Amino acid sequence: MSTERFCALCNKTGVKLIENLCEECYRKLHPLIEVREKVLRVPVCRECLSYVFRGRWTKVKYYRSSEEFLQEVISKFLDRAIQIRGEAKEVRFTVENPEVLDLSDLSHVAIDVIVQVLGRVHPAMDYYWESARFKLQIVPEICPVCRAVALKRERAILQIRAKDRALTADEKKEILSIVSSFVQQLLRRDREARIVEVRESENYIDIIFPSASVVRSVAHNLRKHFVCEVLETQKVVGMSSSGRPVTKVTVRVLLPPFREGDVVVDRGSRVLYVVSIHGRKVKALDLERLDVVSLSRDEAMNVTRVVSRESFSKGLVLSVQGAYAQVLRYSDYRTVEVAISRSDVVEPKKEVLLVEVNGKTYIIPQVL
Repeated sequence: MSTERFCALCNKTGVKLIENLCEECYRKLHPLIEVREKVLRVPVCRECLSYVFRGRWTKVKYYRSSEEFLQEVISKFLDRAIQIRGEAKEVRFTVENPEVLDLSDLSHVAIDVIVQVLGRVHPAMDYYWESARFKLQIVPEICPVCRAVALKRERAILQIRAKDRALTADEKKEILSIVSSFVQQLLRRDREARIVEVRESENYIDIIFPSASVVRSVAHNLRKHFVCEVLETQKVVGMSSSGRPVTKVTVRVLLPPFREGDVVVDRGSRVLYVVSIHGRKVKALDLERLDVVSLSRDEAMNVTRVVSRESFSKGLVLSVQGAYAQVLRYSDYRTVEVAISRSDVVEPKKEVLLVEVNGKTYIIPQVL
């Protein structure tokens, strides 16, 4: 009587048996890849291309092609679509029809995905390749952030003002450029970093955001570029469906009351001509001493503008005698005598600016 062993399923003899089965039958009964979801549905925002992963919308990214987008999405969802039984040395997947996905005009499409795994389901077996298929169903939706942007919901407002004056055209242009650039950088790690609306008037700028955390980050970034004060207020505007209060956050960024070229008086009664504003640095000329001084943020925010740069007169220094200079004022061609503390910076035959503060005339040497 023959004692030769055979496969319990196909009766094949003369082959290695694993649990009384040949390798071929064992693989049929124990597939290396189990397809959990033959059709994997993934909600994708048609506006920003974020998608729902583990119950939450992902961060926004920019994709160069449909293939790049699919590579990321399939990599994230692969363990949900399939389960690998046994040992896997290598996992690959390919997309059969990526061209059906148009990122610029998202629609319901089914993407065919082929998964290949190099592995084995039993340690007595050699490694082998096995493949399986599933469909990735793209479901276009609108994410909450894009919906808020589309509906222009005011969750947070950035108010940009200047103290006791209007913003200049140059200031508004620079601020909007800095905010736009920073929001684009922030979008890489915060999907709510979107501008809902910009409201611009002759005197101020209001920028609407869908998130309080974003408006705080933008305001903090502006403090790195400008001398300013930042003030935050909150207001309850309603209740959510879960019964929680809904608040609207307003962050005000307040610029100083002066521009380059204005004359101000500080809390110590110094009369100062603003020479330059570079970011957070302010340099001014003390018109009594004719020395250049630096102003801190606190000092800059607590001055009073007394003369705007448009109100100056020009003149020509005729002579300097001791502590006085004789100046020909161009506006009326009268000679005025002006007290000076430093004769080394006021030279005859040089043009100067003249400004009157509280009945006293000051010289602003143009060399400074």
